[in-house]
Amino acid sequence: PMIKNPLDFVAGTLKQFTIPFSPLLNRKYNAWNTFSRLTIPMQMEYFNPPDVAGWKAYYQEPVFYRTWINSATLAPRMAFVRQLASTGYVLNTVRHAINVLELVASLSDPTDPNVLIDDLAAWLYPQPLSSGQLAYLKEVLIPGLPDYEWTIEYHDYTSNPADAELRMALEAKLRDLLIAMLTMPEYHLS
Repeated sequence: PMIKNPLDFVAGTLKQFTIPFSPLLNRKYNAWNTFSRLTIPMQMEYFNPPDVAGWKAYYQEPVFYRTWINSATLAPRMAFVRQLASTGYVLNTVRHAINVLELVASLSDPTDPNVLIDDLAAWLYPQPLSSGQLAYLKEVLIPGLPDYEWTIEYHDYTSNPADAELRMALEAKLRDLLIAMLTMPEYHLS
């Protein structure tokens, strides 16, 4: 596996989560322009390579693609996925954010926290996670609680999706889980 370059990281994340864009062409271009500018602090400005040979990460020994992760680029990468998984980006009155409830509903068994985490991990990461990492993610989702608590909470939400309090509680837990997953080192690999 290789570390995703900033353009792959931003555009790939938007595509993977099918982030909604305005159907109006000028607003869509404005949104893509905004997202492409997010790669500047990640040290890859679109259409502005440092020289005619391109970005050094692809040809300079001994680090090659590993140069995309350093003390200057890690913070903007983390900020991007955190915002996308939480409040999102509001551009031209369109909220560009991950719909966690829709995402989880598309999984094989969202009522089982172990299956939910396994499905998300298989979808997000190029390599399987260790049992310790899976246990950490489960602790983020249901801290110190037995599995059936998640099952009950998810069933309560699905039987009454109009209840704003249930939806917000479930959404908060899923957002925390997704932020934890997107900020893990494995998510930066392709």
